[in-house]
Amino acid sequence: MVMVRYDRLMSWAFGIYTAWITVASIASIFVQVAESGVNLISAGGEAFAMIAIVLAGALMTIVTVLTRNWTFSAVGIWAFTGIVIRQVSQYDGKYMLVTGSALMMIIVMIGSIALIAYRNTRKENDTVDEIISAQSPEVLPG
Repeated sequence: MVMVRYDRLMSWAFGIYTAWITVASIASIFVQVAESGVNLISAGGEAFAMIAIVLAGALMTIVTVLTRNWTFSAVGIWAFTGIVIRQVSQYDGKYMLVTGSALMMIIVMIGSIALIAYRNTRKENDTVDEIISAQSPEVLPG
């Protein structure tokens, strides 16, 4: 049976909640800009969307690496996957910069999760090695 510590569950829940608020806030900013009458298409809307996706993905990756909370990037991967699916299904590749930047950020966030998993595995292995070396008697040359 796999035992998960309570503090780890709380960290994951907080990461999911915080990431969801981040994604929703970024989406709300875009909705407000669009409803304010700004014509994003004539103002380079695709480039604007691409920049926003890259900035959001970078923010989520930085928070993931600094807090070592993989759930933050997992929510970002979910959100960007939704963007990719919508772009492919509705626009037939019309906005390739948006689709490409979302795919790029998905790859970056998967990489951040892999980095955290590697660091956590390495940290656990180092701890085990320290425990073993502390418990084994040293052999003195004779």
